[in-house]
Formats: sequence, C-alpha cells, structure tokens
Amino acid sequence: MSRARPLKFVAGRRLLSAVVLGACVAVTSGCGSFATLAPYTPAAGVQTNQDGIKVRNLLLVPDGDQARMVGTLIASENDSLTNLTAQPLKPDNEPTGSASTSSPDLQLPAGEAVSLSDTGATVTGDFVPGLLVELTMNFEKSGDVTLMVPVMSPDDPDFQSLPSAQSS
Repeated sequence: MSRARPLKFVAGRRLLSAVVLGACVAVTSGCGSFATLAPYTPAAGVQTNQDGIKVRNLLLVPDGDQARMVGTLIASENDSLTNLTAQPLKPDNEPTGSASTSSPDLQLPAGEAVSLSDTGATVTGDFVPGLLVELTMNFEKSGDVTLMVPVMSPDDPDFQSLPSAQSS
C-alpha cells in the first residue's frame, strides 16, 4: 500500500530541483572563456619562440612595391636582425615572383620589445593582401627564423594609420 506524500514535500522537492537545474544551466552556459591546449593568438599576425627570439603578431602591409613589417621582436640576449628574405607565395603556397632581400641592421636589446612598425622595417616585392609570404629573418646570434607571414590589406582600418613604406 502506498502512502500519499504531503503536498508540502512535493512542492519543496520541485523547488530544489528547479534551483539545481538553474545552477547547472548557469555554470555550463556559454558565459566565460574556453581553455585550449593548442597555442592561440587572437591577432592577425603570426608568432613563434625560437632560439632566444620571440616574434609576436608579425604581418606585412603592402604599399606599392614595398611592404611595412608590423610586429614585435623580443630577444633573450642582445642580438641584431641582420638580414631579411621575403618570398611571395601563390594561394597554393608555391613561390611566385622573385624573393627580395634587405639588411635592416636592427638592434635588439635583451628583454626589450622592439616594434617593427616603429623601426620602419620594410621588404620589397609583389605582395598580395590575403596571401602569405615566406619571410626569413637572420639574427646575428639566434640564427634564422622562417615564418609564413600574412599580407594584410592597407585598407584595413587597423593598418591605415601606419606611415607609408615608401618613405622608409
């Protein structure tokens, strides 16, 4: 024989269930940030850590036949950027056109962030926004760092305030 439960007991149990359900929804909803094991930089450029050099948010912004380098370099010890080689790539990442080389002789004091856009560093070539450039940076002490660097549109509002690459 079953006993009828008092109405107060049933109402209390429903209230408790609703509170627990509400807490679960609040905790598991889309609020907050998501962790990932993969490195992720929420920026347009590329990054790397290699042989004592940190490269952050590196990208190119074309201006005629030159492109302004944008990004930050941080060396763990005093170093210098002695040479740059830029090879434009087609959409299938095959080389196109000719590679260009420049010698910026940019000093990198240990532990200091050096903004490439402030230095006026440029590379020459036929750079197409939306495609990549294989850029090799030669450092005096840290050796070579090669990255696939995106070419951004000079019409992008984020890059319109950059000085002209032609004046460098």
